[in-house]
Amino acid sequence: MTTKPGAAYWEGRLRLTCILLDASVLNPNGYFEEFPKRTVIPGGMVLAALGETESRRISSRLHVQRPPRWRIEMFDIESDDADELSAIVRHRFNLLCCAQRSAPSVLALLDRFTGGAWRRVCPVAEISGSGRGVFLDEERLEAWGEIVAAWPSGLDDRIAISLEFFRESVAERQVSLSKSLLTLAVAFESLIGQDLKAELNFRLSQRAAFLVSNGPASHRVMVRMKDLYGARSSLVHGGRKASPDAVTKLQQFMMRAIPSMARLSEVAGGFKGANQILDKAPFGLDPILRDVVSPKGEAWWARVDVCKIPGWL
Repeated sequence: MTTKPGAAYWEGRLRLTCILLDASVLNPNGYFEEFPKRTVIPGGMVLAALGETESRRISSRLHVQRPPRWRIEMFDIESDDADELSAIVRHRFNLLCCAQRSAPSVLALLDRFTGGAWRRVCPVAEISGSGRGVFLDEERLEAWGEIVAAWPSGLDDRIAISLEFFRESVAERQVSLSKSLLTLAVAFESLIGQDLKAELNFRLSQRAAFLVSNGPASHRVMVRMKDLYGARSSLVHGGRKASPDAVTKLQQFMMRAIPSMARLSEVAGGFKGANQILDKAPFGLDPILRDVVSPKGEAWWARVDVCKIPGWL
């Protein structure tokens, strides 16, 4: 991660300060990060340690037992509209789940640079998380920033819906596996279920396989996805409990699938075009899809390779 200071502050500049209410930060060696620290993240964000005074003030205000220690500062904010700011915060923390399966509780506040200092303007949003301690990896935060910075604009609402339910699934995982699996199934269907009415499991699994893999691996991914999506039917129709393994593997798939669908929609002319390319893939792989699945070099949408996760296939 770079530790260069951010751009100069100017009178009237806006900043979103997002207090991580239940998060600890791990450095690349797996140790808890110490204070003080201030690290620039891609996407116009900064990871910063909270001062003791601010930490105690927030802890007292929210009646939390463990004082928060970290915050994410978001710059390049152009509007002070409460609804727009809330949407920005929620969207970005939804995207965090595509880099690391973590859903911290967040208190977002708007600050304005006035008279040579940052001054608090108003609360913006409070986002609930898993309700338990969350460990954030510094390297994963870097990947998160890259996803935020590159995320295409003008995407179909179904991708945003999928992303929202995916974060809810991540938050629920530590509380209720059944709720986590059900919200995960909604995220999965919203992402690649357009216009599918018959042979739902087969068609969903087929689209899923070609979205994240090609070559011989596609058949193995498809078989795995049929089993994972089948766990949802077993829960709803058979009363079988959700397994941690099924939830974990399906969440790992979504970490790659959501950014990949965003990228495919961007280069395929939209959400409908992306699904049409996926449906034609069994008969011949479109070069556009090949570049999404197997990009040359590092790509923001391909930070997770499910086929290489030990035990996933």
